[in-house]
Amino acid sequence: MKWYEFLATIFGIFSVNYGSALFKDWLDNRRKEHQKPSLGDNDHFDRVQPILENIREEFNADSVCLWEGSNGETTLSGFHKKKLSVVAESVSDYGFSTIKDIENIPVYSFRRQLTELKHSEKGYVVSYEFDKHDELSDLYMNYNIGTIAVFKVCTGKSILKWTGLLTIGFKDKPKLLTDADLAWLNTQAARIGSKLTI
Repeated sequence: MKWYEFLATIFGIFSVNYGSALFKDWLDNRRKEHQKPSLGDNDHFDRVQPILENIREEFNADSVCLWEGSNGETTLSGFHKKKLSVVAESVSDYGFSTIKDIENIPVYSFRRQLTELKHSEKGYVVSYEFDKHDELSDLYMNYNIGTIAVFKVCTGKSILKWTGLLTIGFKDKPKLLTDADLAWLNTQAARIGSKLTI
């Protein structure tokens, strides 16, 4: 073997080893950038807390909650049990905290509102739970929530994906929200979605 062939072989081996190490570092950094936060990551939801507080104070609401959807558990046959959980909230002095109680609630319990939201062109639904008699109204009435406004929360950088709900609850008498109020709340739901997008 001639000296330049030997040198080329050594240089080739060094390039492959060094190049693969650089590629691995680049790939690891890229994965970290796209890694979703865990629900235990308080900093993640602390970013939306001021928005929730502002909404509650602006409308004198009893409860403002951010719900996130998840696949929950997977059955042995591969069926994903879709669930919703309250992951951040702002509650008035007279309201009831739900964040510890409402976790991994099956999505089918919210079928009525989710169906209405899916078909809503504006991205929100206002519901007077006094008039309803189903599992969802029972859940809200347990927390003395009689009027609830529900907004889609969408996350994503290039393609928005419906991933959660923003709910604003009022107890006792029905609360009337104007079109301007609903438009502002819809904007706040979009702000929350942008804060949750990584």
